[in-house]
Amino acid sequence: MNYFLKKLLEFTLFFISIFLLISISINLSNNLILKNIELKKNIKHLIIGDSRTQIFDDSILDDCQNISQGSESLYFSYLKLDKFLKSNKSIKNVYLGVSYHSFSSYFDEYTFDSNVVSNYFFMMSYKEKIDFILNDDINLKSLIKNFFIKGVSNIVYKKKTYIGYSYFHSSDQKPTDKSIQLRISKQFTTENSLNYSNLNILYFDRIVELCSKYDVELFILNTPTHSLHHKKTPKNYINKYLDVTSNIDNHHMIRFDNILKDEMFLPDGDHINKFGANIISYKLKTFINNE
Repeated sequence: MNYFLKKLLEFTLFFISIFLLISISINLSNNLILKNIELKKNIKHLIIGDSRTQIFDDSILDDCQNISQGSESLYFSYLKLDKFLKSNKSIKNVYLGVSYHSFSSYFDEYTFDSNVVSNYFFMMSYKEKIDFILNDDINLKSLIKNFFIKGVSNIVYKKKTYIGYSYFHSSDQKPTDKSIQLRISKQFTTENSLNYSNLNILYFDRIVELCSKYDVELFILNTPTHSLHHKKTPKNYINKYLDVTSNIDNHHMIRFDNILKDEMFLPDGDHINKFGANIISYKLKTFINNE
């Protein structure tokens, strides 16, 4: 019996040692990659945000790169900007996707989603990593699994999990009252039960400070939504957006009102299809060229 327990202990310690060795190797390799990673050469304009900002086509925008990524909260955008503004001195302007949904507490679900967290895990400080690991909202098993999968992916492939790209959404279905209402219900709580994302609000302010620190101009991209989606968005969330962004002057608040038709939106009324994406990409191109 003692022999069996001894062998079991040896096997367990061996397994733990291998696990730790591989984990440390993946982490160190990713830290080295991050230390030397660069964006496109000599870019002046950086677009960053969530899936609603991915639709800006950087292939038609001069000296520009779009690193937006689906479900990216302002906390993760801050981590990316803190890294890339420091190492890419050519960047003069940051175009940050911020809309009415950005300050809703529903966004916190993505911030603490293990599949999303793992995209940016290697950009975090050790303290931030520990905080996420110990957070009750994190699915630890899923986080560990994605740590290995995405960590190895970052080492093997050129595409990194934390650098997004231009992406055009598509769907054969059209927006309906029901599909838009489902989206509204997911994004916003009712007028009688308002919940805001204090984390996104905090990191919006930190992004403003960060851009000021590196003498970079910050522009806010508020992408349009389907007319019914806009109509159904609770006014309190619109007012919260206006309040949080009140220190940004009008010139730096870029809107795209009344230039897209309702058929240019996906069923959720929240995302723009490729035809609408082409229109507002050229609209942004005109703005940039006139700067």
